[in-house]
Amino acid sequence: MNKLCFSIAFVLLHTTLTLAQSSAIYSSDRFKSQAAAIAAGSNTSERAAAITRRLDQLGIKHRLQSFSDKDKHGVNIIAELPGAGAQKLVLGAHYDRVAEGQGAIDNASGSAAVLELLVTLKTKPLKNHSVIFFDLEEIGGVGSKAHVEADQGKNLPNIYINFDVFGYGDTLWVMSSRTDSPSAKAMKQAATESKFDLEIGPDYPPGDHLSFIKAKVETISISLIGRDEIKSILKVFGGDKPEKLPRILTIIHSAGDTPDKIDSDAVVRALPVVEQAIRYMDTSR
Repeated sequence: MNKLCFSIAFVLLHTTLTLAQSSAIYSSDRFKSQAAAIAAGSNTSERAAAITRRLDQLGIKHRLQSFSDKDKHGVNIIAELPGAGAQKLVLGAHYDRVAEGQGAIDNASGSAAVLELLVTLKTKPLKNHSVIFFDLEEIGGVGSKAHVEADQGKNLPNIYINFDVFGYGDTLWVMSSRTDSPSAKAMKQAATESKFDLEIGPDYPPGDHLSFIKAKVETISISLIGRDEIKSILKVFGGDKPEKLPRILTIIHSAGDTPDKIDSDAVVRALPVVEQAIRYMDTSR
């Protein structure tokens, strides 16, 4: 075997081992329990309490960021993690829900996915990152907008990574306004190496990621969904009516958005791929 072949083989082996080691850290039962604990909250305060309890269990310091927008009041949860890298990554998910249902898929699943990622990120930290759980996303991304405005450009991240609707399916659906950005390239590389299905591009439903895009921060938003649903979802958000509503739109914002709709096994299969992509982002600059 020549030197080039050996180098390629070593990189592939290292990536395979890294993903395998990460997979062993993630727990389907733990994810299911955490998502259910958040979804069980009858109001935003109780959902926030489920998140802060988990952060306390992990020994991760956090602070509350209260904000107001006209007559709307909310609280973001910010977990500041140690790091001294030049580049800062922020992982985020909204934890609020609409009045109907339990908001399990939308978005206890995204919040629980971030908490599950923190298990391995605490063991093997990134150079510089923080985590934010946003309030009042469901009424127009109010919490993320308030956070960006309060920051006033002083400490905005280099990359913002949003998790929204991360509850079941075989495909990582990623919003990236630039498919040649470092974050998009990292997602493509990790998905290719793990042979995990990926759909990436600018077309995607609205969410907290828009607040960071408007602030000119490199941004991606990640969902775990069935590939066969994506085209129909985009049709609906584009104002068209598909022949059949995609499954996700029969669940979210309805009484049926309950923890039994979450496929925690699918989530823990996807998380090592996302983690690997985040680690590529962490070293991309």
